[in-house]
Amino acid sequence: METSSNSYVASWSGATSKATASHLPAVLNTTSLRLILSYITASDRLAKGSSSGGNTVERLVTGAHLEGGKRIGHGKTFTAEKRRIDSDEGWIVIKRTKVGKEDSEGTLATRIQVAFLEQHILSYYSEISEHPNIIKYHGWGWTLKDLDRAAAVSLFLALEYCEMGTLSSFLRNTAGLSDTQKWQFCLGISRGLEVLHKHGIAHGDVKLANILVTYDHVQDMPIAKISDFGNARLCEALPNIAGLLQFTDYLGTHMYNAPEVQAQFGGATKVTAELFPYCDIFSFGLCCIEVFNNGNRYDTHMEKGEEMKRLLFSFRGSEPKMTQKLKDVEFNQCKSE
Repeated sequence: METSSNSYVASWSGATSKATASHLPAVLNTTSLRLILSYITASDRLAKGSSSGGNTVERLVTGAHLEGGKRIGHGKTFTAEKRRIDSDEGWIVIKRTKVGKEDSEGTLATRIQVAFLEQHILSYYSEISEHPNIIKYHGWGWTLKDLDRAAAVSLFLALEYCEMGTLSSFLRNTAGLSDTQKWQFCLGISRGLEVLHKHGIAHGDVKLANILVTYDHVQDMPIAKISDFGNARLCEALPNIAGLLQFTDYLGTHMYNAPEVQAQFGGATKVTAELFPYCDIFSFGLCCIEVFNNGNRYDTHMEKGEEMKRLLFSFRGSEPKMTQKLKDVEFNQCKSE
């Protein structure tokens, strides 16, 4: 349990105790709490009735102990702490939804929904949960925070701790990385995206700040892991949990978004779900440029512009030739503008 007496911790791998009413806190019937209870109920139904090859859904238990605690990051809607599960276990990250006195019930409920979306993506398909280039999920739980106006729920996810930080900071702070290592980072990210897209999931915010680095002792080298699924989107109908995962607009980050994504904020037609993976791929291409720019933004000066150009075409041996048809299209496009 957490240091607070009003904490409830989800099972870690292998736990099978089923949630019952006796495990549930007697607090105000807030929207956030109703979401959690409906999620537990729906999780049981999904685990019993699923034929899609998903993992058994985690069941609620108490008794897990979270020790230590050091904040290592934060965002607009969450904080991240480095913790241990009991003294004999390794480090994990507790990613916790923020709860503030000024936050409305609707705002808190949306944060709960986003956290459940991430939990669902990271735990349902074994091909995702076991992928070496996707952050590993360990469990979930919640803490009740007593505010002046009501009891509010802060949900948290227990995730893999990546000791080398984000890929952007790792590249900027590590001198002498070989081209081979940089290619391996790019390949790792692409493989993680490939399995997500295979299961109808778009990451929704591909950038080096959302890629973590850890040392893989099997491969004897640092590897990249895709993390932060708060903006993830479903590209097709997937097993749903009590209607919690209905987020429809591709948001991303402005400077990494495809032109079609940018245009929708100006009133253009919304990007449809079947195009979400392509939006990820556009952002991934910019990430590859940043990897070879040593973690610096793609729009900053590259000291080795010609070297970058050589690397991008190294598997072809030369720059691809433009066919006459493509030349005509380019000419007509320029003429029309």
